[in-house]
Amino acid sequence: MVHVCKLKRLNTGMYKVASVPGSDKKHKRFLDSLFHNLVKINRYETIGVSREELNSIIDYISPDGPYRTYYSHIISITTKPKKLF
Repeated sequence: MVHVCKLKRLNTGMYKVASVPGSDKKHKRFLDSLFHNLVKINRYETIGVSREELNSIIDYISPDGPYRTYYSHIISITTKPKKLF
């Protein structure tokens, strides 16, 4: 489980999305798609995005992908191969 983005809850119950330092290199393609789709929502800059809208954007970007929302983060779930020695 790797933290990719942090969700900051606003007073209105909406969320702002901020990338975690260091995730911009490994998850650049996902972050570019995510922020591009968030900017398309006109009200994101002023009041944020709801959790349901964020989940639908993530499902649109990577339908079977490893990215999910988990409490106040967007995480990447990958399985690592077991070490043989």
